[in-house]
Amino acid sequence: MTHDQPKQNRRALIIGIDKYPNLRPESQLEGCVRDAREVAALLETRFGFPAGQIELLLDEQATRQGILDALDALVGQVRENDAVVVHYSGHGSQRTALEESISRASAMEETFVAHDSGHEDPHPNRDVSGAELQERVAALTRKTPNVTLILDCCHSGTISTARTKRDDKPRPSRIRQVKADTRRPDPAQRRMRDVKDGPASFIRHVAIAACRDTECANELVLGDRSHGALTWNLLQELESLPDGACPTYRDVFEPVSSRVNEDFAQQQPQLEGARDRELFGLDELVPMRFLPIHRREADRVVLGGGAACGVSEGSVWTVHPPQVKSAAETLGRVEVISVLGMTATARILDEAEPGAIGRWCRAVEESAGGDSGLDSRRRRYRDALAIRNEHSSLRGKVDFNLGILKKGRWERLDDGAEVEEGDRISFGVVNRHAEPLYIYVLDFGLSGKVDQIYPAPGVSDPLAPGRTIEIGTFSENRLDLFVPDGAADGSEEFLKLFATTRETDLSSLFQAVRGDTREARASFSATRGGYDWITIERRFRVRRRPAGRAQGRVTRSGARSMS
Repeated sequence: MTHDQPKQNRRALIIGIDKYPNLRPESQLEGCVRDAREVAALLETRFGFPAGQIELLLDEQATRQGILDALDALVGQVRENDAVVVHYSGHGSQRTALEESISRASAMEETFVAHDSGHEDPHPNRDVSGAELQERVAALTRKTPNVTLILDCCHSGTISTARTKRDDKPRPSRIRQVKADTRRPDPAQRRMRDVKDGPASFIRHVAIAACRDTECANELVLGDRSHGALTWNLLQELESLPDGACPTYRDVFEPVSSRVNEDFAQQQPQLEGARDRELFGLDELVPMRFLPIHRREADRVVLGGGAACGVSEGSVWTVHPPQVKSAAETLGRVEVISVLGMTATARILDEAEPGAIGRWCRAVEESAGGDSGLDSRRRRYRDALAIRNEHSSLRGKVDFNLGILKKGRWERLDDGAEVEEGDRISFGVVNRHAEPLYIYVLDFGLSGKVDQIYPAPGVSDPLAPGRTIEIGTFSENRLDLFVPDGAADGSEEFLKLFATTRETDLSSLFQAVRGDTREARASFSATRGGYDWITIERRFRVRRRPAGRAQGRVTRSGARSMS
């Protein structure tokens, strides 16, 4: 924090619900209130959150109205650059979305089950929707980007028996879910637009979720105590931090996610938003650019990036440990021997010691050398823009169109059209494929920078068949254009869509130095490994406004300035 910034306050809202009087006996929980109390205690003792600024909502306090009132009060209390934590432990579920809902990726919406909610007649559904939470988070982030959500819940499941690797013995495992409510929702509970459907730059907060939307969040049963698997492992990791440590969210999350997934193979925690921000801080730390290692078998490893990320056969990668702080920390080297759409297989060339290279390690491609920083950026821009999959079976099954706002009405923006800085544009994506698709949109800006504008980092909501994503048509996710200093008037800007059948991470396209992509494209077959992907580019020319007319650079908080 610089000296001219206001004093930072630290506030937290911690919600824990074990008791659900309107749900069946088997849907009651045991570890949520305990999790809430322990999270509150840790924030106070280790991270300087004053006890008077930590609000606990437990069981009967955590009704629908109680949760919404507490969130609204938090919005009113927060000041510029304050640190805010919202933690929820309880049931997660889904309910049928209203027909009036805008640009839903599916016909269901995610919910948090309040203490007084029911999912069967005669009890009304009083869940708090994910959109209602996001609406309030957006209000918080208009004041401070330092907002952390920790959501230890899921959206499907029941009581089950799971075998964990902790002691390799069967143990009861309670799952934090309630069956989806498929009843027609009350039209009075009109759904607000989900902020999660906005460009990545609008997601200023960090969210840690217990699992994917389609997975269950488990409780660990340790003796006579139950804990959420995510919360318990997160508490252990935070308590183990040495005094004075300044880890990023990614640093903390990676070991937590690994341990949860080792215990529960079908639970994969998620980290969304500013992953490389300092924990409960404002500083953005530049990470080492890497691809994660997904798994290892014998002397082979699978990298979390493939042809769609410009990975090429024969490329050599240096492997670093998770949470690496220095390029000098190396575990060995691997060479890519085959490339699929979203992953690549590499053989281990050398290793610091047997078994040193494994899951969650970070692979960094060895630079070919000779490029200046500017040349490297230009090459990344050129190579990423050139990536295509000529063999994709998705051709004709994805629509990607741009729009422009003229005189208060949205009109189609033709490919190659000319626009002026200050113009407001939008884009829409329609999935006409029979299966869900993961949608990513990159902006190839006038300054030569490549940036992912949809979705936010870590977000993994697939677009269901027949559904539409529409970005830029509403004020909370507007896309305004400007010509940056040094860019030629009338230069071309590109939006490039990647539609994939499996979740992927495209950050390596614009964060790491990639080699020539021709070999990767030639070696990729759309049917290999069950992967498929397609790219679609849309381009337009941006001209400066004539002298005397208002400039179009956007300064309003939350708006996206294309560059």
